[in-house]
Amino acid sequence: MPCLNAACAEKSGHFHGVNEDELCTICYTSELGSEACSKLSCGHVFHTNCVVQLLQHKWPTLRITFGFMACPSCNQEIKFKGLSKPIRNELGPLHSLKARVESEALITAQK
Repeated sequence: MPCLNAACAEKSGHFHGVNEDELCTICYTSELGSEACSKLSCGHVFHTNCVVQLLQHKWPTLRITFGFMACPSCNQEIKFKGLSKPIRNELGPLHSLKARVESEALITAQK
């Protein structure tokens, strides 16, 4: 992920409109530059720990849904490519669970 410091990012040519002074749009409590951050495949940047906690909390009700596995800003599915290890570690088993649930749902629907 490119540097979030505006001067550093502009100098290296990797400035994409995100800077270290913006708040994380998951927690809204601290700036992006204050903690380790991860850039999702859609391009949005969040605190790594905020994304991990989002994935750990899973679905909010008894009904199993997988919307929590999408970017909180744009709802695109979070893809493995380029993710930090903590996020990949949480996302891997969840992708397997989603595939199993979808497979079982198809089998049930065909009956």
